[in-house]
Amino acid sequence: MGQAQRSGGPRPDDAMSESWLPQHQEHALYTAAHIDAQILRLGQVLHPYLAADPLKLAQRLTPTTEEVVLAAIAPLPQAVPRLFADALNQTRNLMEHCCSRRSSRSWGAIWIAKRLP
Repeated sequence: MGQAQRSGGPRPDDAMSESWLPQHQEHALYTAAHIDAQILRLGQVLHPYLAADPLKLAQRLTPTTEEVVLAAIAPLPQAVPRLFADALNQTRNLMEHCCSRRSSRSWGAIWIAKRLP
């Protein structure tokens, strides 16, 4: 009988131990999930705003042309720039962390190799 069967189910760390992601980066998945949740919330806020037709167009006639002009724009909900900024900032943080962690490991190995006689 396997470990998962004896304990009543699979352990949470079993799935991560066979992950394609290096173990020192596993916590990055939680940040990626947060980013995904923020983008989902942004879509939920924007959907009713866009469904209400936020742009009002007007027709302007001149002696030689007919123009369509923007008459009004409904203001964006206050949550939109905040959610977008949060998702963008978290994405930047995630990328910086993953890249710096990888480069620091590489540079650390080079630095150690140069110091060895």
